[in-house]
Amino acid sequence: MDTTTSTEPAEKGLDPLVTDSLAAIVAGRPEAEAASCLNFGGPYQAKSSDWTAQLSTTPPAVVAGNDVAATSTQNQQLSPIDVIPLELFQVTIWEVMKEYLRLSIPEYYYALTRIRLVCRRWSGILEAMPEIWANLSLSMDERLIDLALSRSTHCPLTITGPLFASRGLDKLLQNTYRWRILDVFVAMDGTMDRLALHSVPLLQELSLDTPVPTPHMTLFNGSAPMLRSACIQSYGVQWSTSLFSNLHELVLVNITAAAPDVDTLLETLSNSPKLTRLLIHSVIFTIPPPSQTRISLSCLRSLELAWLAPHILEQLVDAIDIPTSTKCSFSIVLDDGWHIRYERLEIIGPRLKALAEVSRGTKSTLTFKIEMGGWTWNVRTIYEGEAE
Repeated sequence: MDTTTSTEPAEKGLDPLVTDSLAAIVAGRPEAEAASCLNFGGPYQAKSSDWTAQLSTTPPAVVAGNDVAATSTQNQQLSPIDVIPLELFQVTIWEVMKEYLRLSIPEYYYALTRIRLVCRRWSGILEAMPEIWANLSLSMDERLIDLALSRSTHCPLTITGPLFASRGLDKLLQNTYRWRILDVFVAMDGTMDRLALHSVPLLQELSLDTPVPTPHMTLFNGSAPMLRSACIQSYGVQWSTSLFSNLHELVLVNITAAAPDVDTLLETLSNSPKLTRLLIHSVIFTIPPPSQTRISLSCLRSLELAWLAPHILEQLVDAIDIPTSTKCSFSIVLDDGWHIRYERLEIIGPRLKALAEVSRGTKSTLTFKIEMGGWTWNVRTIYEGEAE
C-alpha cells in the first residue's frame, strides 16, 4: 500500500527510531545522545531557565556537513525521520505532544520547546502547525499567551485551568469566538460576569466549576449553538436558557446551591433529544411537589443518578423514559446508617421489571452494590429471564 500520503503512523509501521527519538528529546535524554540517534550531529541548545523566550526565537542553523543538510547530489544517507512524508511527521509530533497535554499546559509548552530546538527544520514545521499552539491557560506567561494566540492563527482554542482577572484573561476574552473547549475553575472576582457578556459560537465542550452560585446569570449571552457536552460543578447557573439545548452529554456534580428543580431539569433534558449520557451526582434539589412531567430520551446510553435523596431519585426514574439497553447506575443517600431498607428498591422496580421482560429466555445477571465507609458489597442474582 502506498504510504506517501498516509497520516496514520500506527497502521503504516512508522520506524521506531522516529518515535523513540522524539520521546528521548522530550523526556530529557542527554542532548548529544538524542542528536546522535537522529543523525543531526551536535546537541541542541535547550535551557529550561528561559524556555518561554526560546519559543519565540529561531534556533541556530544546522552545522554544515550534517547528513540532514545533504542533498540528493551528495549521495549521503538521510536519517529515517528526514525522509518520511511531512504529513506523517506532523502526526507523529502531535501524538507525542498530546501525551504532555494530559499533564499540564506548562509541561506541554516545555516539551514543545525541547522539540523545536532540535533544528531549524523542526522549528519551521512546528510553526506551520497552528493546532499545536491552540492550547492555552492563564498559568502561561503573558508573552507565551501572545505567541500562542498568534501562531494558532484561526484554529479553535482549548482553554483550561483557573480563570481570574488578569491581562491574560483580557487576551483570551478577545478570542472567545475561537473557543472550542472550556474546562475551567472561575475565581470570585467578577470573571463570571465577564463570561456572561461574550458569545461562544464554536464552543463544543464546557466544564465549569465556580465557587459562587449564579442562578440569575445567563452565560455567553444564553447561546452556544455548537455546545454538545456540559459539566457543571459546585454551584448552579441560570437553567432556563437555550444554552443547554441539543446536548449529547450532561453532567451535574456536587451542586449544593442554585440547583434546578426537577421540572426545570426535565425541561432542559427534553431540549436535548440526542442526549447519550446523563450523570447527576450529589446534587441538592429543592423539595418539589410531585412532578407530572414525563420525557423520553431515546438515544440515552448511560444514566447515572448517584447520592440523591430517595424522593428525587424516584421522581427522576419515574419521569424519564429510556431504552432498555441503557446502562443504568442508581444510588441514594440513606438516612439510617447501616440499617438498609430494601423496600426502597421499589424506586427502581419498574426499571428492573422492564429489564426482566426484555431478558426473558436469556441468562442474565443482576448486581446490587452496597457502598459504605469505603467498603463495597456486591450481591448478584443469576436468573433465566423469568419476569415476576
